[in-house]
Amino acid sequence: MAGASSTGLSVASSMRQLGYAAEASTLLQRLQSQVSDRADFWFQLTIAAHAAHQTELMVEAAEKAWKLAPENWAYLHNYAATLIAQRRDPATAVKLTLQVLQRSPDDRRVRLNHALALLLNERLDEAEKLLQVPSEMSLSMEERATLHFGLFELAIRRGQWEVARREFPRIEQS
Repeated sequence: MAGASSTGLSVASSMRQLGYAAEASTLLQRLQSQVSDRADFWFQLTIAAHAAHQTELMVEAAEKAWKLAPENWAYLHNYAATLIAQRRDPATAVKLTLQVLQRSPDDRRVRLNHALALLLNERLDEAEKLLQVPSEMSLSMEERATLHFGLFELAIRRGQWEVARREFPRIEQS
């Protein structure tokens, strides 16, 4: 049975990569009883659910992957990012992003995610420090979008409406 479940995981991964995320998610859910103790299964289900826009399933799967392998930094970071994106459990999000930040203090994505978690926790001054980057040009498009989203949210939370209006179009331009 282990071989069949591994084959199923492999098939689901291929389906997702080919653009059949909802179908991959369905297949993975059918395999759940056989592999529910495997963090890699839950991580793969997280990715498929995200691609298929299945929010609740994505959050549940990300949490289970992390809980089954809390020492796995990819699963931890993924769960924290899921919490941030869904604006859930800010205290856990900031705790997890801080753990990742302590491990990878120079990783821009990690710093940006921690800033977003700080914003969710109303820790605006700390978030602002992390949102200060020496050169925006050194950031990837995804990082620039995250940066401008963070700056937009910071401005909104501070009631700086002109800054927010300036940052909003920059999110989409990135």
